Parts: sequence; structure tokens; C-alpha cells
Amino acid sequence: MRQIINHLCEHFGDHQNAAITNWVNEQYLFRCESNGIQFSLRDIDETVIWKTIHHTITDLGLTLEQLIDGVWLAPVFGPGQLEFEVTAELRPALFKSVLSQFLDVCNDGFIYAQDSFKRYGADRHIDLIKQCTAAPCTEDIVYAFFNATVSADGQPVSCFLTAEEVSEIKACYIKTKFNGADPFCDAHWSEMQLAAVYRRFLSESIFSALEYSLPVDVLQQYVSMTVHGHSRFEKTEDYEKDLSVLGAHGRVIGRKVVRFKAHEALEQKNKTAENRKSLNSMQADIVDLAQVRQSLAAADGPTQQPVYDTEDVPTEWGNF
Repeated sequence: MRQIINHLCEHFGDHQNAAITNWVNEQYLFRCESNGIQFSLRDIDETVIWKTIHHTITDLGLTLEQLIDGVWLAPVFGPGQLEFEVTAELRPALFKSVLSQFLDVCNDGFIYAQDSFKRYGADRHIDLIKQCTAAPCTEDIVYAFFNATVSADGQPVSCFLTAEEVSEIKACYIKTKFNGADPFCDAHWSEMQLAAVYRRFLSESIFSALEYSLPVDVLQQYVSMTVHGHSRFEKTEDYEKDLSVLGAHGRVIGRKVVRFKAHEALEQKNKTAENRKSLNSMQADIVDLAQVRQSLAAADGPTQQPVYDTEDVPTEWGNF
């Protein structure tokens, strides 16, 4: 952890140490559980973590404020669950900070089945007439959306994802991108689903009309954010190909088998540490008999050794 904080302070300045330390500590709180074994960023080499952070900062051109408010570090499985990896996940706040350079975001969130609303085209706002006050369920989501206006001329725009698309985000991320790991709670997944709406805006027709008037650096940053991290979806397919054993004619004749997965290796490591701790505890409880005898002797006082008179002892072999 200290190595990561030092690297970030070198990048953003030592005067940001407190903010950087708080953000790094928050990232280390994310935990995954697989087959009863928990793992976090503590189980991943700090060099690997810093490499991911540095790539995210440089690839997206992030400021410290954007990093703290807009990025989560999630501990996940690598392809085949053979090792632990870390992935940088982008939050809605990061997309808003970039889109705010040409859009004024009015509101965003989820529309549930119990709500009253009106939806028009992408050039109109989604009108949320009445929102249900009862605690909604994730299964009742109808749309994930955001409303905004174009800063230049006040043109209203909106973007949304359907219920089917929203539900598939979590399932697809866990199965393919995270390779079976689930590092987030429901509140975190809600932010991930909302971030997908801001990604969708890139493919909307209304954005096609706007992009020609945007500064090149703003457009490049937003496009880079929408595809950031999606290469992990392709790694799964490459890994499946690597496991295949091909015959002379290119046909699959077998598959490679890996003996231990990452969570199994961690479980064995934890058991070894527990056994070593138990052994050290047992060794500490072993009684030193020599020390006990010495203590008893000190308690009873000095003991007298028997004295033998050597003159009374007959010697038969001394005189020849």
C-alpha cells in the first residue's frame, strides 16, 4: 500500500498525500469471496496494482480529483481464475466531469415499475412525473437514464438503457470481465449500471450531431473512457483458445488442465500460516525440564553433595 501511495504522490505532488492515502485505503476495502475464500488488493502485488492505476491515469488523462471521485479498483480473477488481478472501473462521476465540458447534466438515475414517467426521443428529456417513495427492488427497474442539455444552445438530450440491458451488465461483468468474481455490493453495482448509460451516449444519434463541434481532446478523452477496460472481455476468448490442444490437422484433440486456481492457492497459503502460528504457540507452551529442575532447586535451597573418603577405598591393581 505504501508503495502505491508514494507513486501517486510523485505523480500528483506530496501536498496531496492525505487525499491519496484515503482513496487508496478505500480501495483496499473491496473484497471478493469465492468458495468460502476471501481476497482483496492485499493479495495482489503492489507493482501490478500501480501498473493498472498508472495506465488508467495516463490513458484517460485524469486529474487527482477525477481519479478519487471517478475510479474504483476491483480485485478480480484473471482468465481461468489462475491468478488475482485488479481492474479499474469508471464511475458516473467521471463521465459527468468530462461531459460537463459540453453538456449540463440535469438528472440521472433509475425508473422503476411503480413510477409514473413519460419517455420521448433522444432529443427530449425523460419526464419523471411521480416517483414511488417505497424502497424499490432492482428487479423492478424499467430504465436507467440521464437527462441533459447542450451547453451551447440549450438543446435537451437524454439517454437510457432498458431493464434487460441493465440486468445483463452485472451478469456479464461477473461472468466474463471479472471471471467469476463479484467485488461490489448492490449500491456499487447501481453506479456501474448508471456508468453504462453514459457509455451508451457515444452511440446515440444526437451525439453524432454534437461530436463535430467538440474540442478534439475532449472527444478523445470521452471515447477512451467508453472503451476503457473492455479488452478484458476479449481475454476470456483468448484463454479458451490457449487451453485447447490441437492435432496435426488443426482439430481440437484435448484441453490443458491446471492443477491449482488462485483461490485454492490462497486457501493453502492461509492454512500454512495458521499451522505455523499453531506450531509456534505449541513450542511456546513446551516446558523446559532443565529450567524446572533449576527452579525447584533454587526453591529448596542449596543441596550438599556426598563426600567419599578415598583412603578407605581398597585398591587391588595399583601396586605391581
